[in-house]
This record gives sequence, structure tokens and C-alpha cells, in this order.
Amino acid sequence: MNHYRLAVLLVEFPDTPASYAPADFEQMLFSEGYTYVSPAPGEPAFGSLRDYYLAMSNGMLSVTGQAFNWVQADSNKSYYERHGNLRFEAINKSGVSLADFDGYVVIYAGTVGPSGSNLWPQAFSTGGKLHYVMSEKWLSRYEFAPIGVHCHEFGHLLGLPDFQLAGRGPVVHDEHGKLRQWFS
Repeated sequence: MNHYRLAVLLVEFPDTPASYAPADFEQMLFSEGYTYVSPAPGEPAFGSLRDYYLAMSNGMLSVTGQAFNWVQADSNKSYYERHGNLRFEAINKSGVSLADFDGYVVIYAGTVGPSGSNLWPQAFSTGGKLHYVMSEKWLSRYEFAPIGVHCHEFGHLLGLPDFQLAGRGPVVHDEHGKLRQWFS
């Protein structure tokens, strides 16, 4: 079995405080048999990121990690929608040694940023470390972001392609051979 260790960096803004504790993210991402019932509309969600990738890899990939305490960004949320430096600020303010992890996620307080903005969920490679950016809540101010988007963006960290349609055809982000290291 292969193991992927993911750091979870949490960032809130002066105008958008956090709503969930680091332990909530550890449960959603790394626990076994996770269940969450959203306050509205009250629909249950089953399984964590760990559960999903363990099942999809036929038991060959275990995702573990740690969620760190919230840090406060220097500027309001709208600033980071236009400027893509939130991930760098998160690393610097958290003091986390990313050398201990295979990749990381920056989860920011509040709802998802506008499509096409720097706060829209997306995966990156910065300084040789793969990571993705995601919101704490999805479309409503009450709804904990479901694992579906986390599973999608985390897949890019493993080298999975993105088959979303963009313009003339599918956009494929794939670094050949990257998947092999996690599923062989």
C-alpha cells in the first residue's frame, strides 16, 4: 500500500472568519467511515477523501494528513480573488514544514470564490510541491464543502487528468508516470 501525506493549511480573512475547527477538516479528509449531514437541506454525505481513494485504488492508496490551526490573511477575501498569493501567505504564516508532506491544500474561510478567480478550486505546483486551493464552504454560507471537490482537486496532485470541457475540447492536466507511483 502507498501512503500520501497531505498538509491542510487553513486561512481566514479579516472580513471572513472561519466557521469550522481543524478537527472538522481532519475528519472529512482523513477519517474512516466519515458521515456528515448538512444543516440545510439536511442531506447526508458518506465517506472521507481517505475512504474515497482507498476504495478507488482497490486498497492501494491511503491518504493521511494533518489540519493545522487557522491563520489570518493580511487582506480581505476580495483581494485574494484578484491576486493569487494566498497560498504563499498560508505557507509563511502557518510555519508548517512542508518537507514532511507529499502535498498540501489551502482551505480558506467562507464560500467558494467566483469562477475564474484565484479562489476558484484549482490545483497548482509551486516550488516542486503539488497543492490545491479550496473553500471551507461551497455555495451557501451554511454548507460545509463536500468531499467531491476535494476528491477532484486531490486527483490532480496524483497526476489524474482534468476532463472538464473548456472551449474546443477537454482540458487535460497530466504528467505522465505520476499516477504510477501511487497506484503500483
